[in-house]
Amino acid sequence: RWLKYGPRTSWPRPAFLGQMKKVQACDELLVASGDNYKLVARSRLDVRWHLFPRNVKALEVPGVVWLPHRSDELKAQYINDLFAVGLRREMQTYLRVYDRILDRANWRQHRIFEASSNGFDTEEAWEVTLLNAGILARQHRGICFNLLAKDVQAFRFQSKSDNLEVED
Repeated sequence: RWLKYGPRTSWPRPAFLGQMKKVQACDELLVASGDNYKLVARSRLDVRWHLFPRNVKALEVPGVVWLPHRSDELKAQYINDLFAVGLRREMQTYLRVYDRILDRANWRQHRIFEASSNGFDTEEAWEVTLLNAGILARQHRGICFNLLAKDVQAFRFQSKSDNLEVED
């Protein structure tokens, strides 16, 4: 039903659902493995590490899913589809967003985003899902997990060949 009647999105509808189903497969793998993980992280495969907090225990905050820092601007979109980490219970909600998208009871909230330029998107799906579950999505300044890391590596290589010093 979602393919025909769900909220407007700029994605091809089957691709949108397929992407979220792949995210849910991560949770299904965790359950099949015995579910013994305290912290769970999910990332896209086309990004790479640049920076991660040294004190991983600090990420063990009930009711919070941590995201990469993107902006200090208060009105900037804070959820992205690059990376998320949190306690198992919180990440289970995050990873099960596919079920929430298909649940017609959530469509009214999803339709609010139809007026935006992209319509309903992955970020909005996570926003509604996490807020409905009472889970905060918070940016962490110690997490940089994005495509910019490739540029940083290229700069370091160029700087070393030019005998420049690079400061982290």
